[in-house]
Amino acid sequence: MMVVSDGGLIITLADVILEAGPTNVLQVITHLGHFSRGFESITEARFPHIFWSHCTSHSINLLMEEIAELDWMKAVVSCARGIDQLISTYRRSSSCLVIDTTKESSDPLSLKFAPSYALVKRIFETKQALQEEVVGEEWKRWKLTTPEDVSSIEAVIFGDDFWGRAHLMLQLCEPFMRLLATFDIKKSIMGDVYYWWVQSLEAVRSRGIDEVTVNQLELLAENRWDVLFSPLHAAGYILNPRYFGRGQSKKKTLMRGWKATVERYESDSATRLLLREQLSAYWRLQGSLGEADAMECRDKMDPVAWWENFGFETPNLQTLAIKILSQVSCVEVCRESWQCDNLPCREAIKRSAVERGEDIEDLVFVRNNLRLQSQKL
Repeated sequence: MMVVSDGGLIITLADVILEAGPTNVLQVITHLGHFSRGFESITEARFPHIFWSHCTSHSINLLMEEIAELDWMKAVVSCARGIDQLISTYRRSSSCLVIDTTKESSDPLSLKFAPSYALVKRIFETKQALQEEVVGEEWKRWKLTTPEDVSSIEAVIFGDDFWGRAHLMLQLCEPFMRLLATFDIKKSIMGDVYYWWVQSLEAVRSRGIDEVTVNQLELLAENRWDVLFSPLHAAGYILNPRYFGRGQSKKKTLMRGWKATVERYESDSATRLLLREQLSAYWRLQGSLGEADAMECRDKMDPVAWWENFGFETPNLQTLAIKILSQVSCVEVCRESWQCDNLPCREAIKRSAVERGEDIEDLVFVRNNLRLQSQKL
């Protein structure tokens, strides 16, 4: 479910929840950033069991940009931005025809999720071209007439310090972006984003980067994960059979998320105790959860189907797992469904709604739900 930044629509949101049935709604996904706090407090006051989740795409973008705010990376990004701005100023005023090579290496994924990384990457990839450009006669004449601080940027371009630190930054961030391209965020379920983070850190370590630097990334995620990501992500990573046996019980971030999930989802203390006991049964492979077929099918079956087939001896946990693992985590599924490029199609839907005396919002609601349902078939 997506919410837009219009205070009047909080009433509409509540009406939709009531129409669907509060017990049938597990989460509301938002793309509003810090503007969503007011909506969140109002919604949670009325529906305390419903999770208010940030869109995964938006959260990944914030996380990658916060990585770029680490002190030494921030200096690298600042230098890259200075180079980019000065070169752009020069090329706009140059009388020579200059091919803008600094713009050629940008890729859409990096620009969307890690713009600071994308900037450093394209500057780094044009190192030789930049060094050749700033020794040319045209450059020498131009810098005599410009008020820009040219000498300091020239020192950066010809020095080794910036390029060395830029290379380290790219080594750290590249696995995150490469692995991000391997799974469809729009269709990702709760827990997938945590697996992406774990895989990325493992890939960084495999490059022989010093442990102090890697620990900086882990500490940042530890401190910011609860703010950026819904606790349902942690619960999803714990309950997804594909990720079974990855030491989840020893990860503070995951166990905090599991605790928050159980406490919000279930108000009755006796039932919460039962959920925790059944999670232990899942981890200990008790009953049907430890059968040969159950273990063999963990990474072969859809997670929801797996719980439907093998979770019957832990019914409370089975119900929760199915609810969580049935959730999408990104609002772009709904946004793209409506904001399609096929304008005639969109106009036809509007005309059809008017002719039938129907509410266009109802048609969009039904269309989005049908699309979500079809993706799970």
